[in-house]
Amino acid sequence: MGGSTEFSRNQALAEQQIAVSRLAQAQKDYDELQQGPDPDKVALADKAIETARGRIAAAETALAAAQAALADLDLVATIPGTVTKLDLIIGQRVSSGETAAEITDFSKWYVETDNLTEIDVVDVAKGQSATITPDAIPDLVLKAWWKNQRQFRGKAR
Repeated sequence: MGGSTEFSRNQALAEQQIAVSRLAQAQKDYDELQQGPDPDKVALADKAIETARGRIAAAETALAAAQAALADLDLVATIPGTVTKLDLIIGQRVSSGETAAEITDFSKWYVETDNLTEIDVVDVAKGQSATITPDAIPDLVLKAWWKNQRQFRGKAR
């Protein structure tokens, strides 16, 4: 049992030394806190905060500039309609005043027919659908509907 007691004694002495060291560190920390913060550390922390604020402001400015540049990349039509011709290439630059696309307003078309006879017209009713194929563009088929007894409205499909 002698070895066991010696081990326990050594173990207790080691724990005592650790406790004394912890007490000394705690007393040192307490004394430093009683004196207040280190002015050099406070000044260094203030400078770090000011630097971080400057970086945030610079990042916000860069973000605003990037958003403005991104908005400048949008090509916006000033009139409503459908793009009927677009000769742009991806990445191509377009200057102000330069024609970039052709836009057609299909909502105002007026179509007359010369092959709807009096016999057939009685079977046509408002709201009924039809198709139109222009003579100049035989491959183009447009969907149409009756607006009233005399006007036919067409819209591209």
